[in-house]
Amino acid sequence: MPRYANITATLALFVALGGTATAAVTLDRNSVTAREIAKNAVGSSEIRPEAVRSSELEDETITLGDLADRTRRELEGAQGPAGPQGPAGPAGPSGTSQARFTEDDSADVPTCPSIDLTDCQNVQSVLLTAGSWAVQAKFTAFGTLGPLNACGLVADDATTIDQATPIAALGSNTMQVSLADVITVEDPTRVAVRCSEFGLGDLEVLNLKLVAISVDEVVTF
Repeated sequence: MPRYANITATLALFVALGGTATAAVTLDRNSVTAREIAKNAVGSSEIRPEAVRSSELEDETITLGDLADRTRRELEGAQGPAGPQGPAGPAGPSGTSQARFTEDDSADVPTCPSIDLTDCQNVQSVLLTAGSWAVQAKFTAFGTLGPLNACGLVADDATTIDQATPIAALGSNTMQVSLADVITVEDPTRVAVRCSEFGLGDLEVLNLKLVAISVDEVVTF
């Protein structure tokens, strides 16, 4: 039988051969890269405070999306000064249109033997404010008409903006009149229907309608 001393020696050898062993491994500097590290394998709990310095980070390896919201807010700078005033934009529409309207079933034409309507008196008129206006008048001139009779639109006693003369034969007693124009005025301006009167002085207008409507833009074709 083996002796106690031999048994003890055998157990000591078994422990020495099969016991816990510790191996020391040394890695070269920068030998472990991001490719060897699994995604999310290293968290903030595995990194000691100040263990990673800015000098150890490559350029553009950390983007704004890698930073916490609080960190991004703390990195925001102060608001800069206001920039210079930009150029003024184009003028917008003036808004709701305005309209002027008069109507007469019949009206006598004041006697006016002049061939210049600016010398005659108003049959009917409207007062326009500053701006652009489309003006129209329609009526029937009835009475003794001669070749020098005329009806038209006159602005501020100074300018005839549209005019119609008889197209019927001499001695005709009816003339259909349609007058229209678009004018732009800088100051309040009165536009009137006027007619010159030759013959027996019995000229009158029937179914007179005078309309003025403000317009935002005037385009000539």
